[in-house]
Amino acid sequence: WAPVAMPELGYWQIHIVAVRINGVELDVCKDGTCRGVVDTGTSHLGIPAPADAEVASLLTTDAGDMLDCRLAEAPEIEIELEGYNVTLHPFNYMRRLPLREGVSVSSPQGVHVPSAETNATLNAPSSADPVGGQQPAAHPAALAQGTQPAGEGNPAPSTPEAPATAVAAATDNATATVAEGAPVAEPATASSAAPSGGAVASTGAGELQTQTQAEEEVVRRFCRPRLMPVRLPEPLGPKLFILGEPVLHRYYTVYDWANHRVGFSLANNRRNTMDPAEITDRRGTLPKEVDMLLMQKRMTVTREGGKKGEIQEESMLVQVKLRLSVRQRPAKKQPALPALP
Repeated sequence: WAPVAMPELGYWQIHIVAVRINGVELDVCKDGTCRGVVDTGTSHLGIPAPADAEVASLLTTDAGDMLDCRLAEAPEIEIELEGYNVTLHPFNYMRRLPLREGVSVSSPQGVHVPSAETNATLNAPSSADPVGGQQPAAHPAALAQGTQPAGEGNPAPSTPEAPATAVAAATDNATATVAEGAPVAEPATASSAAPSGGAVASTGAGELQTQTQAEEEVVRRFCRPRLMPVRLPEPLGPKLFILGEPVLHRYYTVYDWANHRVGFSLANNRRNTMDPAEITDRRGTLPKEVDMLLMQKRMTVTREGGKKGEIQEESMLVQVKLRLSVRQRPAKKQPALPALP
């Protein structure tokens, strides 16, 4: 059992003594101020910013030809509570599908309540940053606090007016997945719709030789953890973790309202009870729905007429037009047949 910290705030939050990656303690909780909210409605593991970037860097691995990143050989996360240690393995915290270099499917803003303290972290490196690739412009709220514009590795979160609990996608990245499990393309634009390479014609032997950049392109893919930055001011923050599904799929939890405590016990499922030596397949298979396009789009919604005030709950229908450009690699040149006499 872990006692509830600051129950007057109304959250199932508990003290976190230390956080370790592969046995090495991180600095984030060494001052004794870390707490974690046990939240059954969160699909990710929330890490207080800017420490989330360090955790993501330690857990990210090269995917190679892997199709299921939950089978990756990656570090173990250990979260030390008062009297109990919670451990997470790659199967618990990794995204299933690898992400290609330069692609992110995380919310740059994460869980954010605007304040001078939290806005100062908006342009810091984040767990939502893609591995490689160009970063967007600086966040206006961070610029208002006098921070520098985002550069390499600095994301641009969505607008600070978004709800604090919003963890939906907020980037303009898109990617499709092919049969080999590798995401292949960003959204088509006027420049990307055309083939990236040129065709070179040769009249020798009447053959046409074609070479495209796609033939030579090496697509790097990475296994990324399901993390999100948490930016909350005092008294709930600033060093608040959100213990979501990565923890709750591994541990059975009990909530004792009368005694203000949370109980943890390893869930009795096949993944928790099996011997790690039984895992012989480190490549995995693709899910049945892998042919679906994964896309994110950020939108800003305002009230008609620019009226201010409390916005009532509304339903909105959004129509999105998608243009898909497909490039086909030329067939390999076959040797010419000898002429018949």
